[in-house]
Amino acid sequence: MRKFICVFPKGENVHLTKDVGLIPYYLFKEGYFESTLAFYSNRNELPYLDTAVKGLNYKKIKKTLSSDYLNVLLFLILQIRRYDVVMMFHPNYFSLSVAYIIKNLSFNRVKFYFKMDLDSTFDFAGLKKRSLKRSVFNFLMRKMDLLSVEAHEDFKQFERLGKFSVKHIPNGLIPPLTHEFSKENILLTVGRLGSYQKDTETLLKAFELANPKNLKLVLIGPLDSGFQIYVQDYFKVKPHMKGKVEFKGIINDREELMNHYRRSKFFVMTSRHEGFPLALLEAIANGCFILSTGFPAAKDVTENERYGYLFNVQDYEALAKLILKFDTCDFSIPSPQEISKYAHEKYNWNRIVNDIYLSLK
Repeated sequence: MRKFICVFPKGENVHLTKDVGLIPYYLFKEGYFESTLAFYSNRNELPYLDTAVKGLNYKKIKKTLSSDYLNVLLFLILQIRRYDVVMMFHPNYFSLSVAYIIKNLSFNRVKFYFKMDLDSTFDFAGLKKRSLKRSVFNFLMRKMDLLSVEAHEDFKQFERLGKFSVKHIPNGLIPPLTHEFSKENILLTVGRLGSYQKDTETLLKAFELANPKNLKLVLIGPLDSGFQIYVQDYFKVKPHMKGKVEFKGIINDREELMNHYRRSKFFVMTSRHEGFPLALLEAIANGCFILSTGFPAAKDVTENERYGYLFNVQDYEALAKLILKFDTCDFSIPSPQEISKYAHEKYNWNRIVNDIYLSLK
């Protein structure tokens, strides 16, 4: 059987239930490859290897040099005869150079798959600039065997540019344990609360402005430094919100986290920018109707607002109006079962890794 390795130096246990771990896992599970993960971490720091992605091999990357790229290059040179396909993330001049060197040393036997994992702030205009470094970058990109982007809008942008061939391959989701949901009037958010990217302040301002009678806001995730003070001041100035807004902190138990998704009728994301966030997929997989800023992946996941509504970044007034509509049941939404079924059909890992396999044959 051909051998596949995903090289992600700074990987941690949490990455095993994201695309980093799940793509090699499902490629192995479907019988396409013998799959391996390669991180700096020690194996005993990765308990999901024995549970969520059981069957994956693991190879530790030695951190002997000051540069991650040089460590990866040395690792791949030493492993050059062992693997047929190498998967890496975030192509740049240095990572592509590593891949190009390995391809040449292996006489083009080793194939490279780069998952671009684009954020919605990606500078497409920069790809049009004329410079020696940009020409080298475009040359190296054309030498890779598979390049993929997650959001359809980004894929169309690359198609129009025509600099190199890119495939549209979205992220997938772990199927829910059940399609039976007992929904409550909960508006849920999951992420790094208080970070600039997640813009939790807009969510809290919108919820306070709406002041819903029936909906409760539940926030799950770590609080960024300094945001704790913001939260304390928020409740001090608005004590009436204490019974309506609940901070749950970090939830490491995956089943407990999924229970929150299963109970919540709505999921909200106020991010200033995003790639293809796992939280959105977990939400629709568990039948949540989405409220989100309009980054490309949100347009895909909501099926252009069939399974959610989009609003502009920092527009807390627009979000407040949506919250009030949901609170008063001012319009109907698809059933949780319909949302979950759509999610499972569109973002099924089995189908996604088949597409990857066929592109690497």
